[in-house]
Amino acid sequence: MGMNYIQFVLKREPTGDRHKISFSTVGKEEMIWSFIAAIEKKTNGYYSVKIAKPHRPRSDGQRKCFNGWIQFFCNETGNDFHQVKMYLKKKAISRGYPFQTDDAGRTMYDIYGDVMPQSEALATVDQEKLLIEEMQQLADEYNIRLPERSMFE
Repeated sequence: MGMNYIQFVLKREPTGDRHKISFSTVGKEEMIWSFIAAIEKKTNGYYSVKIAKPHRPRSDGQRKCFNGWIQFFCNETGNDFHQVKMYLKKKAISRGYPFQTDDAGRTMYDIYGDVMPQSEALATVDQEKLLIEEMQQLADEYNIRLPERSMFE
């Protein structure tokens, strides 16, 4: 499977026993059992669980705008799309964009020694906004006028 974790939102169900916690997995069963089957032999039935407040995932419009602006910028400057996108995500870390950590919570670094930003697929609405702001700033530095956001929706 290649993944160290899966992430999704669940609803807590009351159990009446404070030593047992239950969550409704409606619609997530196949993904959960597939993940468990892939790692079961290595975990001996133990799992690391992180509980956090759910977040609003980035909107499709935000995703299209960010990626559209990167493509527009690359067309204007001749830069590579993936390099520009990674540059923007790394720059956005200073604004609060999350970075990758290992299972022990240690910051992960790429081969160049730079902090590895979180995958954009996991971004919240607010985190995607940081990326969009970073793209606007880069375009301003190059005196490039980005198209209206509605062009990408």
